[in-house]
Amino acid sequence: MHTPVLDMLTRYAARQDARFHMPGHKGRALPEGWEAVARLDVTELADTDDLRRPAGAFAEAQRLAAAFFGASQTFFLTGGASSGIAAALLGLLQPGEQIIASRDCHRAVTDACVLGGMDVCWLDNAGDSTERISGCVTGEMVDTSLVMHPGVRAVVITAPDYYGRLCDMRRIAQAAHAHGAYLIVDCAHGAHLGVCALLPASPGQCGADVWVASAHKTLAALTQGAYLHVAEGVDASRIARAIALVETSSPSFLIAASLDWARASLQERGASAIDALLLRCQQVTHAVGEAGFPCPHAAWVREGLAFACDPTRLVFDTAARGVTGAMAFDVLRASGVQVEMYDERRVVCIATLYNTRQDFDRLSDALVRMAKAARDFAPEQSSAPWPTGLPVRAMGLRQAWFAPRRMVKLADAAGCVLAEGVGIYPPGIPLAVAGELLDMPRVQLLQAAASRGMAFGVDHGQVAVVGT
Repeated sequence: MHTPVLDMLTRYAARQDARFHMPGHKGRALPEGWEAVARLDVTELADTDDLRRPAGAFAEAQRLAAAFFGASQTFFLTGGASSGIAAALLGLLQPGEQIIASRDCHRAVTDACVLGGMDVCWLDNAGDSTERISGCVTGEMVDTSLVMHPGVRAVVITAPDYYGRLCDMRRIAQAAHAHGAYLIVDCAHGAHLGVCALLPASPGQCGADVWVASAHKTLAALTQGAYLHVAEGVDASRIARAIALVETSSPSFLIAASLDWARASLQERGASAIDALLLRCQQVTHAVGEAGFPCPHAAWVREGLAFACDPTRLVFDTAARGVTGAMAFDVLRASGVQVEMYDERRVVCIATLYNTRQDFDRLSDALVRMAKAARDFAPEQSSAPWPTGLPVRAMGLRQAWFAPRRMVKLADAAGCVLAEGVGIYPPGIPLAVAGELLDMPRVQLLQAAASRGMAFGVDHGQVAVVGT
């Protein structure tokens, strides 16, 4: 297995030099059991490399990643995919320019626009009142918005989303490029896509100009490890400058080494390992669905809520037998099964090549037992209505974020202009962003989320609004 960064760090650690350089633990002063990790945790030295100006192992590792994932150039990020989204927007756009973004975007998109002074024209895919999740972006939707907003410099979409749903990225890329705009894809949950024919295509294979993937979500990288992939024809030097602007000047070599390892491990294991993973996912989905908790992927595709779905993202509709997502989450946790997230009617599990057969058996057994024990009655309906349409915009993102602000009780915030975005986490999608009026349906949804500890932008029952 060829891992240039990990090999570089291993060689340096083996020398056992007296370390009079950062970090301060000197490769030894960490808790018991961390010794091997500590020895590899070093910084820029004559015997290592510089991630910001790579010339040795980092340069080679990034080249290998670009070749494997189908990019013209790949950057290792140690500050997560959020830093990559910011770098893409800050590197390719100027202050005052506009982007088109899907309403299900992560807050990293709006945060980057605040930093860079960009304006957002929103696509109205805010949600589906029956499924109570965001809708699917279509090429026609993007094309119409680009006609309405000439001069837009970039289109930003999320693919896949937290539920594994994908949009028609090829058609969206065609629409963006026809209007002279970049397509930037937040592919945080899809680092594994496109690596073999068994999986849906990656954004790069569909024509994206820049796509950012969280290797720590679905591959074998440490938390915060992400790839920023750049397609042929995009000025990668501008993005490199922006990465230096938003990431630390002391990047973690351990995270970078894990990005190198994640690529090499995936490349070595190959399509046969992915085939085995997909078989296990299929077996669990079938068994749990037969017991009463179906996976909604096929229905979402039929109903136009997705163009395709990632088969490794296991989604179970527990409300089909009257069990809320929160109830299922608690039962699974008590059974020793930890899932990624839940919403009002579903639990979501991230399956990867590194889950064992025993992991899948425990998940399947726990869900089947729960489904068979559940009372068969109509799903519990949320008292909070699902908001339709876009919130009313009162001022720009950056103007609102820097305006004088005050804190008001969430219950009294309907009709106020938000100074910061608010929403439900996970998945971190804003219900309303800075500069928008917060309406009563969104207040009620936030109250329900806050009661479960799942709201962001809500601090002790209060939200930040513009005013003094």
